[in-house]
Amino acid sequence: MKTQIVMHILPREIDQCYRLIHDLKRASYFVDKEDKIILDLTLNLSDHYTNWEKSKLPKEFFIEKFKYIEKICLYMALEAAKSITDDYSIISAELIQGWDPSWDVISNPKTRNTPRVYHEDGVTADRSKSLWGTTDPYDMYMENNIDKEPSLRKIDTIKFGGGLFNLFNADLLRLIDIPDSFTHYGLDDTFIMVGSQMMKQLGYNINQYVLEDVNILEDHWYRENAYDSFLTLTDYKKVKNDFKQVANQAWPHEIKKLQNKLINYKNGKI
Repeated sequence: MKTQIVMHILPREIDQCYRLIHDLKRASYFVDKEDKIILDLTLNLSDHYTNWEKSKLPKEFFIEKFKYIEKICLYMALEAAKSITDDYSIISAELIQGWDPSWDVISNPKTRNTPRVYHEDGVTADRSKSLWGTTDPYDMYMENNIDKEPSLRKIDTIKFGGGLFNLFNADLLRLIDIPDSFTHYGLDDTFIMVGSQMMKQLGYNINQYVLEDVNILEDHWYRENAYDSFLTLTDYKKVKNDFKQVANQAWPHEIKKLQNKLINYKNGKI
């Protein structure tokens, strides 16, 4: 089985990436050596996010460190994925708790009903104060049932968050494709999710599965940003809003184009 893991890394996150890769390397000893994993890392050195002229560390420092990370080879796989026969599929790990009840479908049954602390809007949970942000990742790791065989739970809808340990069928990503017009703002996961929902409605053989008892969350406890005092960041909110505006303008056109593409492909016209 061949799997590609894709990660986007900012300079200030490079040590976290290094730690994650070592965790994956340790995990690789528990899987079949014939399962090949391609680690596809992108180090973002764009001037949009870092003012390199005012930073104390140059780009070259992170480039050299990144080259060292790239030398690590990984072999790990989800055994459960080998049992899937659908034409298109998505596998997601269990969240310990999502932002709102709509995420319960991919959350662990033991934690999904834990009370959330909401923002002032009363709609979305404050992740830093809810279970998502107050759980020690290592405590969560001890709760994972790592002794049982991998098992999948099929869900009736499509729901996932970008970057939260999702395994996408390669044919699915080739068919939907992420438009270049979105530039840099994070609508890629939403586009794939909406496209997958369209495929389900059109009768494609597509399903999403949850990897049971493999729980994940963002690390709010051990997230070291040792380089903050050495890097001068740009106005991130402004940069994000500028990219967001471009992506949102492209969204209606790209969604309509995808819908037509999926209909034509389903009818054998492509």
